[in-house]
Parts: sequence; C-alpha cells; structure tokens
Amino acid sequence: MVKPLPPLNAIRAFEVASRHLNLSRAAEELGVTQGAISKQVIALEEFIGIQLFAREPSGLQLTAEGGNLKEAIAPAFTTLSDAFARYSRRPPRRRPNLLPRPHDCLCAPAIRAVGGRLAQGVAGASELTPRATTPVALRPQTRHLPTMTVADQAAALREDFAFLDEWESRFTHLIDLGKSLPPLKPEEYSEANKVRGCSSQVWLVAEPSPDSPGAIRFRGGSDAMIVAGLVAMLLHLFSDQQPEDILAFDAPTFMRQIGIADALTPQRSNGLASMLQRIRAHAGEA
Repeated sequence: MVKPLPPLNAIRAFEVASRHLNLSRAAEELGVTQGAISKQVIALEEFIGIQLFAREPSGLQLTAEGGNLKEAIAPAFTTLSDAFARYSRRPPRRRPNLLPRPHDCLCAPAIRAVGGRLAQGVAGASELTPRATTPVALRPQTRHLPTMTVADQAAALREDFAFLDEWESRFTHLIDLGKSLPPLKPEEYSEANKVRGCSSQVWLVAEPSPDSPGAIRFRGGSDAMIVAGLVAMLLHLFSDQQPEDILAFDAPTFMRQIGIADALTPQRSNGLASMLQRIRAHAGEA
C-alpha cells in the first residue's frame, strides 16, 4: 500500500523556505503571506512528526532532519520543473505581489502602515492552506488539549510565533485566531459578561470545565478582528486550566516574548490588561 503524502502545498512551502531560510523571501516567491508559509511548515512538521526548522539568534535554520529532507526532495522538484518546462504551452502565471496599502489600523504605528493588508493577508494565506484540513499555525480547536498545562499552551503559541518575522504576519495570525472563535449564545452577549476597559466590545464567559474537574472553561468574543484574536489567544492559554495555574502564569511577560505587547496601542494594551484581570478574577473566585 502506498503511504499517504503530506499536502503538496506544505511540501512546496517547506522547499521554498528551506532554500531562503527567510519567511519573507519565501512568501514573496510564492506570492502569499508569511503566515501562510508558517502554517504549511507546521502542518508538514506535524504530519511527519519531526521539527524541520530551529529559530536561532542568527535567523531561521534547518535542523539536521530538515536538512536531510531538503536534500531528499530537491531532485523531485527539479524533475517537476523540467517536466513542466518541457510540456508547457504558455508563460507561467504571475502571482500578484501582496503590497501593503494605507489603512486606519487599530494597532501600533509600526503596524498601521500595513494594517490594510491584514484582511487581504488572510485571503492570501488560504492559497497555501489545504482546504480539507483545519488551519494549523494557531488552532485552538486542535492544539488546545485539557491535558496541556498553561505553560504547555504558551510553549505551543511561542513556537508558532517564532516563525513570524514581521508584525504584519503576527497580526494576520491573530485575525485567523479570532475568526476561529465559535460565537457565543445570543443571551451571553450581555452586560454581565462584557469586559470593561476595552476600546472594543469584549465578552467573556466563565464556567466549570466539563473535561477537567476544578478547572475553568472560558469562552468569549469581540466585535473587532484583532481584539477577537487576543481573546482567542487568552482562551487558548487559560481555558480548561486550574485556577492556581492561571494565577501563577505571567501573561504580560509572555505577550512581550511573542512580540504582541509592544505592537499594541495604549488603548489595546489597556483592553488586554482588562481581559487578563477578568480572567484572574474568575480564577481567584473559583
């Protein structure tokens, strides 16, 4: 029996990233976003069960296994390229270059210049995302497991964000996260569940976890894309966790480590602090 292959888009993303060792240049070659490249690389790593890249101070580097895989698949891409060059009857299609355009973004000044591309970047990311599978770079549905501690969840998120070189890609990931949030029940969009201190509307519901005795399950939402992504990230970290573990985790430091905290405007930072305060209050009352 022939063993199933990984998604071909994931293999292609790895091949390009392994040549450039730079997500920006890999994304430029394929005409997609860094977030799309990151998702596909992580998908391939999970499919084959090995780490292909390591994040070093000098930049992105191949692991030993990643280097071996690069060498193993290179002849196949050369053969494919030669075959299509031989049988092609028309010039290759040019991919559009996703350039930033001005927009009134809700994030820091460094992000504002590319804010208009955030929604466009999500659409571009789908070009490399397998349609039959769940997005894998930041996926609360599949990566969040009740058996994982807060530290485990943080490590998974930190690994995901380590692939992203630019602010734009990080915020594109946040938007992807926010879009993955299931909606609350109509009656849960209430004043009682609303988080005060946020410039956008944010709702947070806390309830006993059905999977972990004594733990708290959080659900939430927002009417703003980036803020919804922040909500999703906090749910990824803290949902189905024990109250003492929630209170012990240093969330502000974690947000700085993954490069989110420094990119938020003061209003968004205050809103994030309000969300964290509400979560900690629920943990303290449990």
